[in-house]
Amino acid sequence: MIKGQSLRLFLGLCVLTIFANVFIVGCVTDPFDPILPPMDTVGTGDTNTVDTSTIPCHPDSVYFVRDVLPIISANCSYNGCHDAITKADGVDLSNYASIISTGGVEANDGAGSELYEVLVETDSTKRMPYNLPKLDDADIALLKKWIDQGALNLSCSDTAMSDTTIYSFAADIAPIFETRCAITGCHVAGAISPTLETYADISAKADRVKIRTQLKTMPQAGATQLTQEQIDKIADWVDGGAPNN
Repeated sequence: MIKGQSLRLFLGLCVLTIFANVFIVGCVTDPFDPILPPMDTVGTGDTNTVDTSTIPCHPDSVYFVRDVLPIISANCSYNGCHDAITKADGVDLSNYASIISTGGVEANDGAGSELYEVLVETDSTKRMPYNLPKLDDADIALLKKWIDQGALNLSCSDTAMSDTTIYSFAADIAPIFETRCAITGCHVAGAISPTLETYADISAKADRVKIRTQLKTMPQAGATQLTQEQIDKIADWVDGGAPNN
């Protein structure tokens, strides 16, 4: 009788051991990993080839290609500073991958990211852009919001572009810059601000100019602001591909 009970107990332990081993192996070989959203990396330095550029723009989302890159390109990633060649202090801010790997970005923590901290530094000798005026509060807030939203490499498609009126650069756009931007002490050669005197100057910064004029941070406070018609003309011209027409 005792031997029968011992045998049943032994067999029961064997079954439990086999079940436990199967369960453990199943857990190891079948992990429940989260699925991350795809990132649009076309032309921005990342190797992921998923293109999300046809996704409609969401009004509360910050997009790297549309919103973030123009700010960084105009104020940080230029010759002698944080471009791909100079890489001052080892920081390359010329594309998405380099910004994430060298720019001190802590996804979902804007306030704790070095990229944000150097922009709001109270000591002007430590603040970025170095030896230049502090970035506009609106631009800094936009960069922080991008990081808080995960610092994703996303782009989108503005559905309103299909209704865009193509304005002439020579007749409609150039006069605005000649009279309101490329003036003494502002966006001319030799001034602190980026030069906006020629088509090449303006088209290279087209996305940035569109954002700044729509936010009404350019012209700067104290100067006569652009009319809404002028702002809309610039936006439509940029959305139409910034042609030299």
